[in-house]
Amino acid sequence: MAEARAHFARGNQSAALQLACAILKRDPRNVDAYILLGEIALTKTGGGPVAEKLSRQALGLKPDDIGAQRLLGLALAAQDRSSEASALLAKVLKSRANDLSALLALARIRETAKQFSAAEALLRSATVLHPQAVVAANSLGDFLKRRGQLAEALAWHCRAVGAGAAPVLVPGAKRRIAFLVQYPQGWTSLKSVWESFVADPSCEVTVITCPFNHPNPGSDAINGFLQDRGVPFVHWTNFKWEPAFADVLFVQLPYDSTRPPELRVAELLKLVPRLAYVPYALEIGGGAENKSLLANQPLHQVAWAIFARSLRHKTTFAHSCTTGDAHVAVTGHPKMDALRQLSEVRDDDLLHFANGRRLVVWNPHFDTRPDGSEWGGGYSTFMRWQRHLVGEFARRENFALVIRPHPLFFEMLERRRIMSGADIAGFLAQCAEVKNIQIDRRPSYLPVFAASAAMLSDASSFLLEYAATGKPLLYLHNPRGPGLNADGDFVRDHCATAQTEEEIARFLDAVAAGQDVSRDARLAAFRQECMHLPPEGAGETIRQTVLARLEAETALRVPRIAAG
Repeated sequence: MAEARAHFARGNQSAALQLACAILKRDPRNVDAYILLGEIALTKTGGGPVAEKLSRQALGLKPDDIGAQRLLGLALAAQDRSSEASALLAKVLKSRANDLSALLALARIRETAKQFSAAEALLRSATVLHPQAVVAANSLGDFLKRRGQLAEALAWHCRAVGAGAAPVLVPGAKRRIAFLVQYPQGWTSLKSVWESFVADPSCEVTVITCPFNHPNPGSDAINGFLQDRGVPFVHWTNFKWEPAFADVLFVQLPYDSTRPPELRVAELLKLVPRLAYVPYALEIGGGAENKSLLANQPLHQVAWAIFARSLRHKTTFAHSCTTGDAHVAVTGHPKMDALRQLSEVRDDDLLHFANGRRLVVWNPHFDTRPDGSEWGGGYSTFMRWQRHLVGEFARRENFALVIRPHPLFFEMLERRRIMSGADIAGFLAQCAEVKNIQIDRRPSYLPVFAASAAMLSDASSFLLEYAATGKPLLYLHNPRGPGLNADGDFVRDHCATAQTEEEIARFLDAVAAGQDVSRDARLAAFRQECMHLPPEGAGETIRQTVLARLEAETALRVPRIAAG
């Protein structure tokens, strides 16, 4: 058993499992082997029932075994059977006061029961008894953040990654604001924020670029994009990374996998504890996986500040983020600032292509997942409509169609073996043959927003962003996909939706006739339900919010917790 335990402690679960099974084969009454198998089960999602069964088998052989009782308590806690788990875990802690798993599990039970003082005491005990345990520091940080104790929560999250707490701010000093950006299409989420800080003489602003590694490494398109727009920047390989190089660092994307390992959240937190995040998209896709991707990544959990587009958006963090929403401020979204100047965006090539015709944008989502149906199982409806829409616009010569796919669209079609490179080339050639169809590969989507008369879109952030223009919008619903999130109510109630050829034709006929009877109600609902629109703009509101938080901290010495 010692060897099996050693493998488990090192995270080699496969070897531990094989050895424990071999021990049980030789000795079916080995209680320790049952317990180890149960602990391995608990490391798996949904492993609670298996662990419970194994713990009861162990207790059947040795009713008073404290290890088996511990396993049963943890298994019951994993299944949210709190009352049963609580008594067992409390009993375990009487004889094993330093049992980290029991301490953390019982703390979760106490917090769920709103026994906050008891939960906090257990978590603080865990950090004292296990000063080197990352999970103990993180768990206390998460708890404090959910309770709104943001300063101390930040200190514990810093300790978890081996860093000190946020440096104390000096009154009257310039505030150093940095932006870490990766890809051009997401610049509209930060542009007006950057402009507001640059215009403030009390701030020093730095823009740092790094590659966008999704799904493959190496895209540095952001560099040329910023250079063309006169935005000063420094490439990450030329930047001097040192502790406290900025007071606040805005991170463009929450996904660690898209950045070099040196720039993942845990590493950034060691340098600049105050991480800020403006969502890169106007999230609308539903499904459990999407909730985690958009609201419960490491950046969401440890961020000093997140800026939400609406009160409903803030509430999604309360429901989906393990650290709650106390750090989330409702400011509106900077993408709306860009749309305020949409009339100034002009692309002569697009206007020449439209040639007086009504220009319609088709926005297919990259998430196409073959499932044996004509639709596919993802957010995309491209499999269902690719032939029909090309044919439909070929015969509607009074329209010009611009296909604006996600930057990863064609690559994902090939990666998921939905279309081969030859198939994609064939589709593009087919579109080129139809004189009123064009593929839009511009770095910015704003020109096509400005030139268009209407949009057809899958479950994409464009649904909410384009809605702000007031122009007609058709949601292409995939009945086999994950659907929409809470903002889907707005789409259902105020936007056109299509699952059939007839519904698409009806929408296009109305656009051709210049009819949009629901426009006023749609815009009113958008402003009321989906988007806070401060008169000074979201970028300026975010600047004010950041500086107000920093000002409040100048009088508050953040608890400094020595690295464990």
